[in-house]
This record gives sequence, C-alpha cells and structure tokens, in this order.
Amino acid sequence: MKYMMSIFLSLSIFYCSSLSALAGCRVTCILPSRSETDYWNNIETYMRTAAQEYDADLSFFYTDGDDASLTIEKNTALEIAILSETDAIITTYSYMDTEMNTLLQEARENGIRIILIDSDGPSSSRDLFIGIDNQAAGEMAGEYIQKKLPEGKTTLLISQLITESRPNLQSRIVGIQSSYAEVPELLNLYTESLSTVEESLKFENYLKENPDIGAIIAITDSNTVSCAQILQRMGLSDEIFLFGFDLGKDSEELLSQGVVDAVLCYDSEQIGYESIRLTASLLEGDSIVSDIFFVDFEILESETEVQEWTELHLELWRTRF
Repeated sequence: MKYMMSIFLSLSIFYCSSLSALAGCRVTCILPSRSETDYWNNIETYMRTAAQEYDADLSFFYTDGDDASLTIEKNTALEIAILSETDAIITTYSYMDTEMNTLLQEARENGIRIILIDSDGPSSSRDLFIGIDNQAAGEMAGEYIQKKLPEGKTTLLISQLITESRPNLQSRIVGIQSSYAEVPELLNLYTESLSTVEESLKFENYLKENPDIGAIIAITDSNTVSCAQILQRMGLSDEIFLFGFDLGKDSEELLSQGVVDAVLCYDSEQIGYESIRLTASLLEGDSIVSDIFFVDFEILESETEVQEWTELHLELWRTRF
C-alpha cells in the first residue's frame, strides 16, 4: 500500500502502558449525528466496545439527525454534562463557537476532562484531540492528484464557503493548496454549494465553461457523491478524475463503479476506540507526552483496496493492545 500513512504510536512513546478500568467513571459523549452515516455509527460502536472493556459508564447526546425529538443543541448538551458533574466529555469541534469555547473551558476548570474527536479546537479548550491530520492528508491528496493530472489540465477544489467555519476542512484545504505552491495556476477553487438542483445545474455550466478541468477534489463525502452524480449525468466520468475524502456507502459504491477514482479514507473505528481508551488514561492520571493522537489514513483506488485495507488495518491496530 504505497500511499499508506502509518501513524501507529507505541504505548511506551505516547502514554504510560498501565491503564486501569474506568469503573465508576462517567463519560458524556456528544456526537453530531445519530443516523445511517457509517462514519459516526462506527465511532459510536467502537466507543461502546471500548467502554465494555474499560467498564466505563457512557451517556450519549446527539446534536443532529433526521428525528428532531432525539437531538439537542450542542451547547445545551455541554451545559447538562457540566451540571451532571460528569468525569469526561468526548465531543467534536466542528464549528468556531465562542460559547462552546467558554463552556469547554468552564468544564476543564471544574475538573472535567475534555477529549475532542474528528475536528480539533483551541488547545486551551481540551485535554486531547483524536482524529486525522487534515493538513497532512490534504498535502498527500494534492501530491497524488498532480501525478494523475494530464498535461494541460487543471484541478478544481470543491470548497464550500461553510468550510471557513469548519477548521478540520479548512486544514484540508490548506494542505492541498500547499502541495500546489509551485504550480498555483493548476488549482482553482469552487466555493458554491452543490445541494440543490439549481446549484447542480450551475456547477454543470461551470464545467462546460472550463474544459481544462482534468481533476476534481471534493473534501467531504457528500460533495464527492454530488460531483460523481453530476459527472455521470454529463458523461464526464471518464474524462475528469474525481478524488474524494471520507468513505460512505454511496461513495464506496461509486468507487466500485469507477465514477469516483480515488478516496482518502481513515479509520473511524480507531477514533471511537481510542477516545475511550485514552480517556481511561487521563482519568487514571497517566502522563501523556502528546495531546494529539493522529489516526491512520490512506488513498484507496478500488473497492478491493478498501476491503483489504479495512481488514488489515483493523487487525494491526487491535493487536497492539
């Protein structure tokens, strides 16, 4: 797997090897979605798996989802967690939010451990971050695409304006742009949404007006699927190389069909499991050398590679314990 980035860290380097159970400790998990999204379902599943091993008492709040009766606003969930005197909070920092920063700092002042997953926030607001190194992933993606780009063609980076308030996605963009630093003329940004029919038609016209586009980088799974559907409809799937980030059911199917040409994916199971295991370390008072734990990622070009990487990768990191 020549594009694999192994960031496995040995227990002796990252933190003390002795971890006791979390018996009697309460951990509040505030996740953005309780839906059919594989990514967050995998994270929650492996949180629960690790909780059984470490005897942790988990409670979950969901801030997004199809059923509004099952969701709660994130800062309200944080306030409830702080009032409940939970021992640790695991959540994601997806949007720059002054109130959220204040609540996270208040929680820490009250002795509550804060573990951010998927998207990092200010170091002053958390004890630990677990997720992908988005800037490094962006750099890898940009370097990979440049090798695939036909001479005389350019790359289009799909970057909706919302990414300005989502630091994880912004880091991906920074990484991609840095990889094109010596050839900036080969990279263009498209900042419009692709959510509605009208927006899709507008994007189709953009592609027609710019026939020099030879590759598209979509920095989210939803944008990958939207771009793939548009390229299929326009008959451009064989002419434009489509690269995506993350891997859901739809994008995996499109990868198997050859409509999506490559995807950078990472291990959501590892994020879920490590978030509980490292919470155990924090609550036991073990010293942690680094407050950032990066999970592994790789560029995959076929459904077979996805299956092989998933099976091999899960076996590798599970055997470390």
